[in-house]
Amino acid sequence: MPSAIPIPEHHARMYIKVAAGVAVFSAVLTAIAMGKGLFGANRWALIDVAILLGLAYGVFRGSVASAITLFGYHVANRVYLYQTAGVKPSTSAFMYGAMYLLGALGAASLPRPTKVVPDGPSASGGQANQ
Repeated sequence: MPSAIPIPEHHARMYIKVAAGVAVFSAVLTAIAMGKGLFGANRWALIDVAILLGLAYGVFRGSVASAITLFGYHVANRVYLYQTAGVKPSTSAFMYGAMYLLGALGAASLPRPTKVVPDGPSASGGQANQ
């Protein structure tokens, strides 16, 4: 079944890799900010780093749910930073968001394998429901 989003597969894979790479880069920057105490970052930022790295792995594996969650998490973090630390949205924040969104579109455009259900008796040797 073809995808509803007409993105060539090689572009989709590139978008996914870029989004995962940016998420890892963002996790590294968050760890550095935690170490230096920038933007009010403290030890709780380590949870942020773990979430970013987990979502980056999911995006790298092509998970649509991880890619969409990563985009939403980025937007929520930007809103939180604006409200608590007064950090104004920057061009890089918009670029990160655009890359995460492209990663989500790329993951959604990849063809998904379909599960083949055999006809007849079940694989466990029992009788099929009739």
